[in-house]
Amino acid sequence: MKYYRYFVVISLVISVLMNYVLLNKIEGLENQGDSILEYQNQLMSNIQSQTSNIENVMNEIKQEQSWISTIESFVDRKGSQAEITFEWQMKELQNNSNIVFNYSLGEDKEYLTVPAVNKKNGLFYVTVPVDVEFEPHWVIQLNASGNQAEVSNDKEIEERKFDQNAMKYFVSASSDDIVKSSEIHKMDLTNLGSMDYGLLDVIVDMTNNDYFVSVLHSTEGNDNFIPLKKVYIMKYRNKELIKEEKLISDDSSDSSEEEPVFFRMKQSEKLEYTRLLVKVVYSNGQTFEKEINLKK
Repeated sequence: MKYYRYFVVISLVISVLMNYVLLNKIEGLENQGDSILEYQNQLMSNIQSQTSNIENVMNEIKQEQSWISTIESFVDRKGSQAEITFEWQMKELQNNSNIVFNYSLGEDKEYLTVPAVNKKNGLFYVTVPVDVEFEPHWVIQLNASGNQAEVSNDKEIEERKFDQNAMKYFVSASSDDIVKSSEIHKMDLTNLGSMDYGLLDVIVDMTNNDYFVSVLHSTEGNDNFIPLKKVYIMKYRNKELIKEEKLISDDSSDSSEEEPVFFRMKQSEKLEYTRLLVKVVYSNGQTFEKEINLKK
C-alpha cells in the first residue's frame, strides 16, 4: 500500500510536469503563430504598397511615352449656357498635322468635330458651348422598412438622365495617311448645372407608415455657391395639395450670417399622402422642386 501511494504521487508529479511542458509548448506555438500572422500581414502590406508604386510608375511611363497629355477641362458660365474649354499638349506634332476635337452629347452616337487652336508650343485648345439646366443636383435616398408603402426606385431614372446629359470626347491627329486618336473620355454635364446650387441630399426614412424627412445641402467644394435659405415639404393626396410645411433647420435663425445647410422635419407623422414634393428656395430667389412618388 505504501509503494502504491508513492507510485500515485510520482505519477501525479510527472503528469503535472508533462502538462506544464505541454502548456509551454502550446504557448510557444501560439506566439509563433501570432508572429507568422503578423509577418504575413506585413508582407501583404508591403506587396500592396509595392504594387501601388509599380502601377504609379507604369502610369507615369505610359503618360511620358504618350503622344498627347491629359486633356484638362475648364468651365465658364455664359448666361443660360456653359462654355467648356478643353486644353492639352501634343508631344508628337508634325508640321502638317491636323488636330481635331471630337465630341458627342447625350445618347447621340455621331461625333461633332471642332478644329483645335494651337495656342503655343504644341498646346492646343477648343471651346465648346453646351446647354445646361442650372439647378441643384438632387440625390434621393429612400430608407423603407416594416409595412410602409412601397417607394418607387429612381436609380434607373438617374442612370438614364446621366446618359442623356453626358459628353463623350476624344482628340484625333492626322498627318499624311496616319491617324491617331486618344482615349474616349466622358463628362457628366449634370454636375455643371449644379455648380451654383450644389448637391441636395434628400433622405426619407419610412417605418410602419411613419416617415421622417431631412435635406442636406452640400456645395461640392465650390466657394461661389448660392446659399440655400428655405426648404418645404408639399404634401399631396392624389392631385390635391393638402399641406405645405416648412422644414426646420439646425440653424434656427434665417437671418443668421451663417448659411443653413441642413434641414429636417423633427417629428414624424403617419403617411397619409400619395406623394411628397420637396421645394427649396435659394438666397437669389430661385425655387426648385423635386417630387417623391409614393406607391400604395
